[in-house]
Amino acid sequence: MASLGWKIELYFLLTSSLTLAKRGKEGKKVLVRVLNIMQGQRYIEICERNPTQEQFFYGWIANRVSL
Repeated sequence: MASLGWKIELYFLLTSSLTLAKRGKEGKKVLVRVLNIMQGQRYIEICERNPTQEQFFYGWIANRVSL
């Protein structure tokens, strides 16, 4: 859970109203990419912690993560 700190900081950095207003449409695209990458990393962590979940990994990525 200690690694969550930098993720939260990154999320707030990317989502602050000033950042999104300044970056516009491109900023929103980058935000979606980062959130997708973070979601993919979460699935990897789940599988590393519990290898029985590896059977679901492909479906998680195919159905939930888009770039």
